[in-house]
Amino acid sequence: MNAAFGYGLKLTKAAVLDELKAGGHETLVDGVEAWSPHDVFVDTESLREKLAKTALDTAYVRYRDWHAKLAKKPYCRQARKTHKK
Repeated sequence: MNAAFGYGLKLTKAAVLDELKAGGHETLVDGVEAWSPHDVFVDTESLREKLAKTALDTAYVRYRDWHAKLAKKPYCRQARKTHKK
């Protein structure tokens, strides 16, 4: 993932440099040419923890919605008519 972000930023940098040169800018703004992206963009441990929490939150919301739907008629047990023999 970090490699993909890095590659994307390198391509963006190259495109920006080409546009600046094509626009007639002799001196590049604030050392754009010397800039290089960081090696690490995403902390995978933090991402893993946040994904796990999000999955649990999503599961709870889906369960809550499903349970609320069951409580409505005609699914509710109290609303069903029982057959007396």
